[in-house]
Amino acid sequence: FTITLEDVELQLGFSVNGLVVTGVVHVDDWSAICHQLLGKVPDKFSGSRIEMKWLEDNF
Repeated sequence: FTITLEDVELQLGFSVNGLVVTGVVHVDDWSAICHQLLGKVPDKFSGSRIEMKWLEDNF
């Protein structure tokens, strides 16, 4: 079973249409980035990762 971008769009309502964003990103404050992009900040991060459960619960 493979999760596709279309699956993410259906599950979370995130749009997957548009320009592709790729590359290496170095961020010192992931909380600020989450707040800017999502309007919310998760309680915890695993490196630069957010738990899918948090996304499901909040969106």
